[in-house]
Amino acid sequence: MRVYFDAPALSRNFALPETLDEINAWVSERTEGLIDRFLSELDPALFMMLINTLYFSGQWAEVFRPMTEFPDMFHPERGSSVEVLFLSTGGTDLAASITDTYEAVMLPYDDGRLGFLLVRPTDGTPVREFAAAQDLRMIVAGLEMQRLGTTIARTGEQVEVVVRMPKLDLEFGIFLTEILQNMGLQAAFIPAQAAFPGLLEGDPPLWIDLVFQRVRLIVDEEGTEAAAATGIFVAGAAPRPMDFITLTFDTPYLYAIYDLEAGIPLFIGVLENPA
Repeated sequence: MRVYFDAPALSRNFALPETLDEINAWVSERTEGLIDRFLSELDPALFMMLINTLYFSGQWAEVFRPMTEFPDMFHPERGSSVEVLFLSTGGTDLAASITDTYEAVMLPYDDGRLGFLLVRPTDGTPVREFAAAQDLRMIVAGLEMQRLGTTIARTGEQVEVVVRMPKLDLEFGIFLTEILQNMGLQAAFIPAQAAFPGLLEGDPPLWIDLVFQRVRLIVDEEGTEAAAATGIFVAGAAPRPMDFITLTFDTPYLYAIYDLEAGIPLFIGVLENPA
């Protein structure tokens, strides 16, 4: 852990309130205070937790300074329009593309390596559907070809590009467990199948119970600041004494012939009266 990831391996009691405080302080320190409260509670039965943090800070290239700030209306796909603060900047060296389906622009940071990409569908496609159908690498590649001089893809004109975008301070948390399972990571979440050879071995058996991520993003006149913290919660079940139970299906019940490999029922029904 220390050699390859520069990370501490600590032993703590998850039932103690100070453990929660220590975890939140650790995350806050490594995200420059952007995520100051990663978790609100801990399960005392938790066996282990792996935490990863990511922090980014980038200043806009000098050509954008100062940005102007003004109020304007933002129009969501659903619901009423809302008034928010916008940022405005521009230049002839911005890489931008306007096509029949989207508008895109890359705002460079002052390190000359990174940029802030904005892509907006313009053909009425919901933004989530648009994002799912696009290959951002192709969009970025098209922008890179225009870095030395902004050429609007549709018209071929050499123009100054003015960009207006909302000033942002966003924070959200999301459970990634189901998303990861839908992407194909299945066995690690199933107690009877999970195995972590070389990392977690022995008794009791261990599995990933849930994965949680919290993210914060700030976009303002100076640049962009972003942080993320991800926690992987590992659970374990202590061996239980052997016992038995009796299940008596003496009232109406549901039944199914189930394909365990495919994860789907082949036949399903309800038994109301066996006579």
